[in-house]
Amino acid sequence: MCFNRLQFSYNNYYKHDDEVKAMKHMTKRFCSLLLAVILTVSVLGVVSPAASASEMKSAIGTVTASALRLRKGPGTNTATVDVAPCGDVALVIGSEGDWYKVVYNLQTGYMHKDYLKLDEVKNVKIGKARFECWTNVRQGPGTDTSILDCAPQGSTCFIEGFDHGWFKVTYSGKTGYVRSDLLTMLEIPYCNADGSGNSDQGNDGEEGKTATFLYYTNVRKGPGTDYSILTCAPKNSTCTVYALKDGWYQINYKGISGYVRSDLVSVKEETGSGDGSGSEDSHETPGLANGNMSKNEKLQFVFGRTDISDPRSAYSNDGEARAHMKTVTVKTWDVNSSGEKYTRLWDLSVHENIAPTVEAIFAEIYALPEQPLIHSLGGYRWAGLSEHSVGLAIDVNPNENYYCDPNGKALSGSYFRPGEDPYSIPVGGSIDQIFAKYGFTRGIYWRSGYKDYMHYSFFGT
Repeated sequence: MCFNRLQFSYNNYYKHDDEVKAMKHMTKRFCSLLLAVILTVSVLGVVSPAASASEMKSAIGTVTASALRLRKGPGTNTATVDVAPCGDVALVIGSEGDWYKVVYNLQTGYMHKDYLKLDEVKNVKIGKARFECWTNVRQGPGTDTSILDCAPQGSTCFIEGFDHGWFKVTYSGKTGYVRSDLLTMLEIPYCNADGSGNSDQGNDGEEGKTATFLYYTNVRKGPGTDYSILTCAPKNSTCTVYALKDGWYQINYKGISGYVRSDLVSVKEETGSGDGSGSEDSHETPGLANGNMSKNEKLQFVFGRTDISDPRSAYSNDGEARAHMKTVTVKTWDVNSSGEKYTRLWDLSVHENIAPTVEAIFAEIYALPEQPLIHSLGGYRWAGLSEHSVGLAIDVNPNENYYCDPNGKALSGSYFRPGEDPYSIPVGGSIDQIFAKYGFTRGIYWRSGYKDYMHYSFFGT
């Protein structure tokens, strides 16, 4: 607190000698106590108990991993509060075992020591802060430096650096230093990316995963379609994905930090490090096909060899093909005569090596919140030169998703009316995205101009 002058007086009236002596003694003690208070104030720059509500910061910690969890407690068995991308900073306020207690984006928690680089002195724009008490703004980071100003309780300043427990601040046009436990930050640090928002995914030191965009995809500022678009990523371009929140990946694309819907990218690999408790939401699952496979990888996956020029001719007859088929049971949604949705079970014959992938595809389709309607499915059938003949093609709702010539004339099925008929499957919609995630292509991209809207095949033929 700032004191220009202390005045102490009392009326000079007649007193008995012992009263005068007592008064002098009391005055001396009062002045001694008051002087002690003044010295304390001068050193600490505080006379408000509110100061104890904040903790002294010992260092600035910079995240060195691609994505680092902020946990509720000092252990991997505690809840994830947030996920910090590489380069973000946290204020270190304590240490416990292998963990630092930190303040990150206005949240207090713990980060693993292996993935924070500490600096006791650092110029870094943190942002607006509030004085929790009357506080001295000093010329340097210490009580032995001169006082530039005295900031009233509740006033604000801008933090632009850190030096051995002191914040470097700009206050009232002056640049000075304030003890770090006497300020409360009011905003997410300027130097940090936008907060990732209470994600339950990510690693303690996750190095990120490479992902490929399955379509031309909007990269948004936050995890939802109500957030603004930062850029648009072309099909087959790549990004790095980190945390998953409510069906959206936090990503970095060409230096831009943003979010994309998780079903619009195919994740290539898991390269995380740390405590081994990272996300299990990778689009590649061991034993299942995925959209990143090359033709040779697909041939090896299905047939165990790569010397097959046309996979449709891998088997010479129905009997040979059937020996490699497997029947899987899948669930879909449909409606009854009363218009009520119900679950249908289908026995679908497909190639034995693709069977687990087909089960995964239909499990995801069945779990979609829109509960898409499917009332007809077809898998293996001997049809000559066709992926159906090797159990690698699936037809969905053929009547409402017709096969047509380049002029739109129906060759099989009746029509294609997405948005009008619920059995017509929209191009690029959720079902297309799920099939593509596992390496299947819809039959609408052939050079001939013919389009088979019902047809999903592993080799795209």
